Amino acid sequence: CHLALLAVVNFFVAKAERDMTRNGDGSTSALAPRSRYALRLGYSLLASMWATWTVLLVKSIGEIVKFSFRGESQLDRYEAYLILLAAAVSAPMQIRYLNAGLQHFESLFIVPAFYSFWCFGSITMGALFFEEFNGLADWQVGVFVAGVVTNVGGVYLLAQRQLATGAQAGAPSPEEDVEGSGLPWP
Repeated sequence: CHLALLAVVNFFVAKAERDMTRNGDGSTSALAPRSRYALRLGYSLLASMWATWTVLLVKSIGEIVKFSFRGESQLDRYEAYLILLAAAVSAPMQIRYLNAGLQHFESLFIVPAFYSFWCFGSITMGALFFEEFNGLADWQVGVFVAGVVTNVGGVYLLAQRQLATGAQAGAPSPEEDVEGSGLPWP
């Protein structure tokens, strides 16, 4: 399911990036407003999905090393090398999409969205693959879920606000005074 979502989001982001270069100067202004909004979310989601895989794979590498030091060498299994290769691919991919999101959109949205999606994905992967929630009391699960909902709710609120350029936000132009001081805008 996670890999299918990764493929779908990657397809959308790649299409939007092609449209940006084909229809303009490589900026998001070549996209429709709805596509810009979706791309802003897509970059954060895609970077976080790659980061989730990086966490899972690096934790798996730790398990391989742990078992190997205990005398149960895992290095004679091809799966160990597939995990190493996948980690070597996933780490730069998360940086690639995070950087692309930061290049085109404001960091006050990209970073919190990336972080929230990454936390949620890593929590889910840890729960599924390493059974990290086994043994938690009901109240602990409730407090944990409340923290995750608060985190994602904050990102939702950030996503609802309009992006403002300097002119839209009322920032003075270079020719205007700064707070009537008589000094030009730096």
